[in-house]
Amino acid sequence: MLLSLPKSSKSQLFMVCGLSIVVNIGLAYILYLVITPSHSVTVLNNIPAYTARTVQPKEKPKPKKVELIVAANAPNSAPAKPTIVNFSIPEMDSAVVLPDIVFSPDIELSINPTFEFNVRAIGTKNGSPIQSQVVFAKPTYQVPPKYPNKAKRNGIEGHVILELLVNEKGIPMQHRVIEEKPEGVFLRSSLRSVMRWKFVPPKTDQQWQQVTLNYSLEK
Repeated sequence: MLLSLPKSSKSQLFMVCGLSIVVNIGLAYILYLVITPSHSVTVLNNIPAYTARTVQPKEKPKPKKVELIVAANAPNSAPAKPTIVNFSIPEMDSAVVLPDIVFSPDIELSINPTFEFNVRAIGTKNGSPIQSQVVFAKPTYQVPPKYPNKAKRNGIEGHVILELLVNEKGIPMQHRVIEEKPEGVFLRSSLRSVMRWKFVPPKTDQQWQQVTLNYSLEK
């Protein structure tokens, strides 16, 4: 025979459920206490803190690439045309007049005076007297004499009369001063010029010929 259990009421069921909940909560608390360590964590003070830093080495700069510049050949330009400059020289009146050279044809005149002088010539001895009639020279090539600067500044005028010993080639070999006015002013300029002249060759081997140089300023 089966025993019949008395029927429980609703109040009893609520009681049983509440007890079971309380028991479960108690078991859960006991398990928590068992799992959690009993000792307390001690915090250490006054411990220096260190900060770790990672230092990366500096990267070396990479050398820059040098770009080669190739100069292109420039086209040959046409040469510049030369500039034509017209020079005009104004006409100026010269303040200096070159000496007038007075000469006569190679003839002997009866009115010319006769001079006696000592000269060293071909076929004669030193100191032997030679009587010669003066012939006026006829130049074929002339170098204009220079007017002395001092005489030009001081306005000095004058003349020089020379006798030249002309050889068979028409070249003067010797000179002799016949007259110089004023003295020591125009002689050097006259000799520098006249001794480079050329004359009509004489009929004989050598001949004395006379030349007169006049120095005058333009007025």
